[in-house]
Amino acid sequence: MPAPHAVAEPLHALVFSAFPHITHELYPLMVDACVAAPALRVVGVHVDWLHKGRVTRAITYDVERDLLVEAPLAETVVPTTAQVLGLNLCHEHADHRRIAAELPGTRLLNPPAGAALLDDKARTAACWQRVNLDTPAFAAYPADLVAFVAENGSRIVIKPGDGTEGRAVGIFDLHQPVQRAAAFRHLDELGANALVTVERGTVRACTDKGPVRCVIRINVCWDGARAWAESGYAQLAGSQGIASAGRGGRVIALSDLWRRLCREDGTPLTPSPGDWRCLLATAENGTRALAGELDGTMPALIGLDLLLDVANNDSLLPILLEANPRPSGMARCTLLTANTPTGDPGIAPHLWPCIVARLA
Repeated sequence: MPAPHAVAEPLHALVFSAFPHITHELYPLMVDACVAAPALRVVGVHVDWLHKGRVTRAITYDVERDLLVEAPLAETVVPTTAQVLGLNLCHEHADHRRIAAELPGTRLLNPPAGAALLDDKARTAACWQRVNLDTPAFAAYPADLVAFVAENGSRIVIKPGDGTEGRAVGIFDLHQPVQRAAAFRHLDELGANALVTVERGTVRACTDKGPVRCVIRINVCWDGARAWAESGYAQLAGSQGIASAGRGGRVIALSDLWRRLCREDGTPLTPSPGDWRCLLATAENGTRALAGELDGTMPALIGLDLLLDVANNDSLLPILLEANPRPSGMARCTLLTANTPTGDPGIAPHLWPCIVARLA
């Protein structure tokens, strides 16, 4: 059994409630912090290891052995800052609120109030629309679908208004009788939580099975004044047609996706450096818009999902899709530069020094 940890301060806690695969999130974050801000001690903490605002047990990163170690703490400690991630999807909002309540003396980098807005897809999209950022047209259910289709076209997406991991997302063409019937069944199943959007994102990824839908994840750091597009990855659709690893899709590096881009018919696309800069600018503008809405409850690190369309001049048009206040997939992230994606692993080089600066 590992000996009790002696943990130095300042301490940043990555607090989670779901154990499966959590090391895939903790390890890359801890290594990232170790490189960018060696003075900051980052530990993983299950919500059940919190008692009266103090950490009693933790997962730490042993740099010399390149190993994660779980053990009780020699002395309990109050984390200076904390970040919520890796929650049980069946009750993640309740878990987020519980963690905040368990840490009354700790500054949360993604407080539940801000996370609640980002979890609400309709409110997030409305925020982007108010500042004229491109995002799919949407309607909450029950909605006048006839009017919505007349204005936006017959191809729609139906999904939960607060879902994640591609859960219960369906794509339908209402001109097709079978799909139209399936769409109405899906709406009834989701009930008042249903959100209807127009299908966007005509750009595909070329694979050995033909063109498939793709979604781009960009992790953006917000330091209170500036947004930094830091890292990301891409998700490709699998047999279910939904671009999410949670629905049978797969994750690839953005540098790989950038070489695979094509039209729906498989015609290759050659993105320019300007297309890449536009993608990052859209992610950063989307983050600034959310920060303006949330003010002091804006998470310090969010994951933005984007789609791509093609303009008449063949340039790429980024489309803001969703925001995640507890971004995941950290083990698959690679760093971004202003002009191109890279193959270098990393998550948020600006995040950790910002935390240290706030503690000064």
